[in-house]
Amino acid sequence: MQPFTINQPTQISFGPDALNQICAALKQKDVAKALLVYGGNTVPTPERLHDAADLAVKEEVQVVFGIGGSLCMDMSKAVAYGAKHPDFLEKMYGGQEVSNSEDRLLVVTVPTYPSGGSETDAN
Repeated sequence: MQPFTINQPTQISFGPDALNQICAALKQKDVAKALLVYGGNTVPTPERLHDAADLAVKEEVQVVFGIGGSLCMDMSKAVAYGAKHPDFLEKMYGGQEVSNSEDRLLVVTVPTYPSGGSETDAN
């Protein structure tokens, strides 16, 4: 194995005071407006991702909350990235490289089902 470095700028809060910790962290960043991505019939079609990213831009959202399983959490990350990079889906579906830029909206994920570990990384 070759040496490598990984940087996952992720804050994980557990316990009965976790919501208060998250709220305090967002307050420190002067977050005033959020977009909620939640479970149910959440199939991340390109249209839904574009619509959600466009809504985030139009409403000047500062943070995207993903509440649900891995699909919801990953969709919230895609929306947060898409709000800053409107052409990312076209690049991705066209087989072009999509940068792993940290230029995205803030993301908060709340797992409701222990599955893929999506809550532990920013990508």
